[in-house]
Amino acid sequence: MPTDDVTRRPCHTIAGAVIVLLAAATTARGLGPESVRGHLDLTVVQSEVDGVRRNTLRQEYTANWSRNLLPNIRTRAALRYTKFDLRDNQTPDVSREEIQPSGELVWRHPQWTFSSSARRRDADLSTLAGRQINDSWAFSLITRDLDLPRVTLRYDDNHIFDRDVPGTGRDTRDKRFQAGLDHTVRSHAVSYNFTRRETDNIVSEVMSEEYGHLFQWRAPTYRPASRVTLTSNYTMSYRQQTDRRMTEGTIPTILNGPVGLYAEDSSPDLGPLTAFASLTDLNTSDPAEPSIDIGGAPGNHNLGLDLRFERAVSAVYIYTDRPSGVQRAWNVYVSDDNATWDRAEGFPRVEFNPGVNRYEVTFPTATARYVKVVDVGVNEVEQVFVTELEALQVSSEERSATREGGAHIVDGRVTYAISDDWSSTLDVSYENEPFAVAENRRERTDYTAGARYRQNGMLLHTARWQQGFESLGPDTEDRKSSTAAYGAILEPLETLRLTGALSGRWEYLEGRKSDETKSAVVRALGTPITGVHLSSEVSRSRTVQFDAGRRQDAWNYQVSADGAVARPLTVGMTYSQQRADVSTETELRVRHRYGVDFNYRLTGTVYLRGSYIQTRDLRRDSVQDYLVSWNTTPKLTMSAVASLDNAGNRGRTRRYNANITFDATSNSTLYWSFSQSDLTEAGGSETNSFQSGLRASF
Repeated sequence: MPTDDVTRRPCHTIAGAVIVLLAAATTARGLGPESVRGHLDLTVVQSEVDGVRRNTLRQEYTANWSRNLLPNIRTRAALRYTKFDLRDNQTPDVSREEIQPSGELVWRHPQWTFSSSARRRDADLSTLAGRQINDSWAFSLITRDLDLPRVTLRYDDNHIFDRDVPGTGRDTRDKRFQAGLDHTVRSHAVSYNFTRRETDNIVSEVMSEEYGHLFQWRAPTYRPASRVTLTSNYTMSYRQQTDRRMTEGTIPTILNGPVGLYAEDSSPDLGPLTAFASLTDLNTSDPAEPSIDIGGAPGNHNLGLDLRFERAVSAVYIYTDRPSGVQRAWNVYVSDDNATWDRAEGFPRVEFNPGVNRYEVTFPTATARYVKVVDVGVNEVEQVFVTELEALQVSSEERSATREGGAHIVDGRVTYAISDDWSSTLDVSYENEPFAVAENRRERTDYTAGARYRQNGMLLHTARWQQGFESLGPDTEDRKSSTAAYGAILEPLETLRLTGALSGRWEYLEGRKSDETKSAVVRALGTPITGVHLSSEVSRSRTVQFDAGRRQDAWNYQVSADGAVARPLTVGMTYSQQRADVSTETELRVRHRYGVDFNYRLTGTVYLRGSYIQTRDLRRDSVQDYLVSWNTTPKLTMSAVASLDNAGNRGRTRRYNANITFDATSNSTLYWSFSQSDLTEAGGSETNSFQSGLRASF
């Protein structure tokens, strides 16, 4: 199609869509409130990228129909159609067309609920990779009798394959059966879940088979005396996964026993990750808590693993709760101390396996105790949550690998209120992993004693002592860790709050001190004037690794202020300094960070916001963001955004964007957008684009 036709077609398409929408809405109202619902989304983009003119048209239409066939039976059907066309003046046209029908039947019986669903996703990627089909269906049964144990049964079948390139494209079949039992007897909550999953990747000729068991018991709170409270829990988990390759090749071996770590940090080369137990709890289906969202544009998610001792690692698997975008890239870092990180050698290879919803990041074998992956780039899926992490080592001989893991975990707590001002707690936890192979078996015992004392209305004291004993098998050294902490909160005035804390942590290997960390922190928060908040913090820490002969001293200083300068204007300012002195390095690392931001309500309809952040360490970086929004009328909104990033020797980037939104009716919106970006100094492209579109529903 000529370029002029592509330019004229958006206006014709949007005008025709408005007519279709009005007709559909009129018809839907005649069918009744529970018959048909739908929406359409049309977007036209005309852009110029490094001198190449490009025109794109994206169309999306959905229709949903639902009705009660009988008093207890409800059915639903849906149809989704999308089409994407891209044309420019230098390369062949690109198009993508997708149609997705689906249906569901739900039967709500007084004693149980049965549901069955089916879906087909037929995507024509002829200009890219041919035609891809995704067939899936599922059924579930849940009992509803509150006097009997609740039974849950579910079966899922998912098949993804490339129709036009059989044997060389994608062909993955995933089957999963789940059964659960939940019951409460005299406030004792008991649950059991069984999972069997089979994944067959026909193209790579790798088959995976997984069995999982999870049993949990929660005891009611018991009070043998007025000031004593007892609680206890027990969990048993077991998982076995076997991977088999049908032809010549190797299978990565999953490393047992690592502990999940996480931090959100834009400077991945310096800074520790904190323990995140739910990232390694053998649950690959449910999102880890607290949630970690790697969807959309933001990156800087540092997902790590403590391998517990130096081990060879060649891959990290990141499981997600849903299919995620293939554009997301991952960088790999390794560390010996969870403080200073080095990029792993070689370039990592990243693939997303849709059969099991996981990113598979492989890289040249590295030997380290800590490993982490950091996401970069944009994810086409808006919201994706991480469920599990795994570390793997590539075997040079095995064509089959089995991972067997699980644990018995017993927790107990005793709380004793000595008086109205004094209280104390004792927590005991025992964990045993008898299912792993002998060299990776883990046994751990922890106890924590704590006390809380309110001296008067202004001063509160807290203290904690924690000790843990860990055995990782006959060929590894037993570990012991001890932690002592003291904190105080002083509130001499309603407008002033002072806090301080001292802590120390010591780790021993076979009775030999291996690591030591001591820290102190003081914070002050005040409100000297109504609406104005001030805060400051000073902290000092020292970490010593005796086996490596390494010491790191760190100082942190931070001051911030925010408040209302005038009724429509609020301003915030921050300054922080981080200093790190590492005994094995010749230079002292110093990082300064300055920031200021403001929010200004110029009038009842005009709003301004801006921020400026500068960072100085080995280089000087600055980031500026500004926004102005104008609600011209109740239906018309205009806004503009500017983002300026000066990354020192990495180059400058400039981004500008202007938007207009018009609510034509209560359920339809027209929008226009212009954007300009210059990323040439940072190795990117220069882009100018104009976007218009329509979103509507009926």
